[in-house]
Amino acid sequence: MELSLLQVVAAMGVVGLGALVQGTIGFGMAVVAAPFLYHIDPALIPGPLIFSVQYFRHNRYSVCRLK
Repeated sequence: MELSLLQVVAAMGVVGLGALVQGTIGFGMAVVAAPFLYHIDPALIPGPLIFSVQYFRHNRYSVCRLK
């Protein structure tokens, strides 16, 4: 799986947008990001998406516990 710089930046933007939706309404990371990531490269589904969801969820709960 070799991605160009443009594909990596696009994937990061899509995952960031999905995280924004997830943080705002409580769900939507996979709903928003998965279709776009599949168009960038089908190998990005499901493994990297699941990892990024777990990463954002862990960081969100870690910050909430510190407050």
